Amino acid sequence: LSKFIAKWEGFSSKMYVDTTGNKTVGYGFNLERRDASTILANHSLDLNKIIDLSQEMSKEVAFKILTKDVESSIKVAKNFVSNFNSLPSQVKEILVDLVYNLGSTKIQEFKKFKAAIENKNFKSAADELENSKWAKQTKRRADNHIKTLRELK
Repeated sequence: LSKFIAKWEGFSSKMYVDTTGNKTVGYGFNLERRDASTILANHSLDLNKIIDLSQEMSKEVAFKILTKDVESSIKVAKNFVSNFNSLPSQVKEILVDLVYNLGSTKIQEFKKFKAAIENKNFKSAADELENSKWAKQTKRRADNHIKTLRELK
């Protein structure tokens, strides 16, 4: 799952501003989250130095941070939909990726998408994603996930 998400996030050793205006580094690691400083310090990195571009993040460290965040995203995804374990693997990947990308709070706003997934109505779930602000912000990623959901029976 980490590799799946890494593919969509892309990697940057230097801080950049993402499509929603968040300072980000590595594989989409949000530098504005509350625990950013602690997580970076655990990997001998300094938040301020990352932000002022005087320090970079290696791919190895970025992947370790991503993997830990994916573990948390899996837990959130399992709580988000009641039938997570019975879903096709592609749907599980999409759910975990959405949680990773949106965060545990924002994903809760996708109520109609959630209902469609729980009813295993993947075409309707695809429609909900397609009509979201998220789809416009993450075009290539969203297009892939929408296509995958539409192809499921």
